Amino acid sequence: MTDNNITKTEAKELKNKVQELIERNKEYNLEVRKTTITTIAGALTLVAGLFWQDAIKQGIGDYLPAGNSFTAKIVIALIITVIFATIIVILNKSLQKTLEKKTDVK
Repeated sequence: MTDNNITKTEAKELKNKVQELIERNKEYNLEVRKTTITTIAGALTLVAGLFWQDAIKQGIGDYLPAGNSFTAKIVIALIITVIFATIIVILNKSLQKTLEKKTDVK
């Protein structure tokens, strides 16, 4: 017959390994949750972007020449890119200042 009893040391090691697995599982679940939320946020952002695209096209359509020439579209795309890039830079600087204030407070 085999002895199924384990020593206190073995029980402690087993308990530690189980705790380690539980912690790893929690970390894994957190990463899955973060990834899922990021993916959903990206999808929602894409949908919002498509609505903005339609709104901008409709708003700018009034200012395009009658033929909607390729050159006019390129010029408008460049102008919008510069405007949006400027907005993004301003927002990033604002965020950076906010983060710096939070780290200074601690």
